[in-house]
Amino acid sequence: MSYLDVSAKIGRIYAQALYESAEKENKRGEVYDGLQAVLDLYRTSDEFRSFYNSPRIAREHKKVILDTILKDKVPELVRKTLGVMVDKGREPMLNNLVQAYEQYRDEAECRVHVFVTSPKPLDDETREAIRSKIAAADNDIIVEMHERVDESLLGGLRVRVRDYLVDNTIRTRLRKMRKQLQRHASAFV
Repeated sequence: MSYLDVSAKIGRIYAQALYESAEKENKRGEVYDGLQAVLDLYRTSDEFRSFYNSPRIAREHKKVILDTILKDKVPELVRKTLGVMVDKGREPMLNNLVQAYEQYRDEAECRVHVFVTSPKPLDDETREAIRSKIAAADNDIIVEMHERVDESLLGGLRVRVRDYLVDNTIRTRLRKMRKQLQRHASAFV
C-alpha cells in the first residue's frame, strides 16, 4: 500500500469522525466552511504552512497557537480535530481530511460535482442543458458545476461526473478519426 493510499485512508477516518460529530450538532455546513478556511490559509500563507508543518514546534504549543489563530474563524469541532491530528503527528493529512469530509457531505446532501471543460465560457443555455441532463437521472440531486476554459480544444465539450467522462471535443474526434484512417489505410497497403 502506497503512502498516498494510507494518507487518504487516514484522512477518511478523521473526516468520518468529524462529519458524524458535525451532523449530531447540525453543523455540517459550518464545519465544511471552517475546513475550507483552514485549507485556504494553508495554501495561501507561507508563514502558516511553515508553522503548521514544522516538527520543531512542540505539539502542545502548536495546538495552543492553532486554537488562538483559528478561534474566531472556524468552529470548535474543526479546531479540536486539528488538535487531535497534531497530537498524532497527522498534520500532512489536512488535504485528505478536507477532501474526504467533502465527499461525506456531498453524499449526504445528494450533491454531484460536474466538471466541464470547453474552448470558451459556457453560455447560460448550455450550462442549464448540462445541469438538466444530469439532474434528470435523479430529481433529488444537487448539481454543482465547475467550469474550465481550454482554448486548445477548438470546439465541443468534455464533461466529467464522478468517474464517468464524456469527451466530445473536436480534438478527441479528430484523434479518433486519425486512428480509424491509419487502421483502414494499413488494410489497403
